Amino acid sequence: MGILSGVRRSAYNPSAASGSTHMEHRDVSARRIAMNHQVKLPMYLTWKALKEIVGWPYSRAQTGRLMHDPEYSDRRFPASRKLGPHRSSHPIWYTPDVIEYFKRHGLTVPENVEFS
Repeated sequence: MGILSGVRRSAYNPSAASGSTHMEHRDVSARRIAMNHQVKLPMYLTWKALKEIVGWPYSRAQTGRLMHDPEYSDRRFPASRKLGPHRSSHPIWYTPDVIEYFKRHGLTVPENVEFS
């Protein structure tokens, strides 16, 4: 008899408190439950939100070109508006226009978008 002769061989108790074992739940991942995920987006996007929340891949300079340069007239990005009256105020974009642009150009867009 060794040192571990008095120790239980297994801590696994097949008759657990729930009355079921892990083997009975092995097919749970195969079940598909239809879930309806709502994605809440703000009505207006700042530059930070455009990059982080929506996933805009371009820089500020390229975004400016896409909004104003005639060379990009075939793929014009929605124009930004200023948050305030002064020239240094932050630009904001109307979210439904940005989402529509993403759809037109094949970029990934969540299915169920709700604007707040």
